Amino acid sequence: MNKIKYIIFDLDGVLAPIGVPMSDKTRNELKKIQKMVKIIIASGKNIDYLMGFSRALGIKPIALIGENGGRIFIYKDSKEIIFRNKKIISKIKMDVLKKYKNIWSPNNKIQFSVYAKKSNLKKISEYIIKTYKRYINKSIKLIIHIDALDLLPKEINKGNAIKKLKEYLNLDADEIISVGDSEVDLTMAKETKYLIYLGKEKYNINNIIYVKDSSQMFKIINKLIGDVIFEN
Repeated sequence: MNKIKYIIFDLDGVLAPIGVPMSDKTRNELKKIQKMVKIIIASGKNIDYLMGFSRALGIKPIALIGENGGRIFIYKDSKEIIFRNKKIISKIKMDVLKKYKNIWSPNNKIQFSVYAKKSNLKKISEYIIKTYKRYINKSIKLIIHIDALDLLPKEINKGNAIKKLKEYLNLDADEIISVGDSEVDLTMAKETKYLIYLGKEKYNINNIIYVKDSSQMFKIINKLIGDVIFEN
């Protein structure tokens, strides 16, 4: 059995609740973990945000996956890999930003993200689905969160980004575990030995380890790092 050498963490809902700072307990666990394995962060947030987040916490990841897989940054070579965008996303972005006020969109390169009140997000998502329905789930996908929505090319996801990162760094899937909490994180399971999943939903994927909270999550991670064979 290959020893676990890398852990890929989602951010929101895994390392910190949405809109809430990371706890001291989580921060301390991460610092202990990075002494034993290398950390990668994979998030819907953009690379600039993830860089600042890592520095503020004293975490030294080997790579960052931002915009739900649209961008990859590898620290050792200061190299960024950017997946191809679609012109329709730029068109929708211009349309939505012109039509709706009191919303905020980060300066992403691939993914169009909108942060707004829940009522506004509902209106915006309904407008996008109605106006651009011929593209949704065909060439682009719309992901709706509690506090935001993301629009990105359909073929872009965290799993494909991990696959590209594995090729670039010559990583073995059996040496990697991933951690997520939503449906968009499921693609990581195919590219890693285990996906540790914080959530009530159950999926027909053999290598998912379900946990109920962050305490159980770190307990399982420490077992896997310690070469304990886990039976799901």
